[in-house]
Amino acid sequence: QTTLVVLVGIVVIFGINRYRSGWLASLLFLLLLAIAISFSDEPTQLVEGRSTFFFTIPILMASVILRPWASFAMAAVCGFEIAALVFGTLPPRTPEPLFLMLPWPTILGLFVVALMAWLAARSLENALIDLRTINRELDQRVDERTRDLAESLSRTEAILTGIADGVIVYDNDGVSTVANPAMVNILGKQ
Repeated sequence: QTTLVVLVGIVVIFGINRYRSGWLASLLFLLLLAIAISFSDEPTQLVEGRSTFFFTIPILMASVILRPWASFAMAAVCGFEIAALVFGTLPPRTPEPLFLMLPWPTILGLFVVALMAWLAARSLENALIDLRTINRELDQRVDERTRDLAESLSRTEAILTGIADGVIVYDNDGVSTVANPAMVNILGKQ
């Protein structure tokens, strides 16, 4: 039953991504993934930490497919899910305050993972900004060089056309590639 719900959710998210908003689809996908993880194992096993590391997947993904800060938001969502699982597995009457029953080392670990994901995503984002700047500069240089080459070609053609002496230019294979009008006249008269 959970698998069917996840599959339907993925189809709906695909439709949202295709026809509406990629950002919204990414957010819904991460939430669906976090919820599916909470059903991936027995609640007591998740609370005891057997498969808690699966919660790091949406945290890491959030920093990449959304924004770097989204890893902290997803860590909070996963922390709330773990807290809900803890409260759901507690006996009806517990002598200790519920606040003390939470697995704080696990929740803190999720935020450490979020910090690492944020740092990595920020570095990647800064590298992409630098790369875009370099690409713009290179495009500008290519445009300038192309313009300079076109001007140089125009000057060379003007010189070749304007001089009275006949000029023929040969390539490395000995084939003539350029002949100015004076040379054409000289060759045409003979």
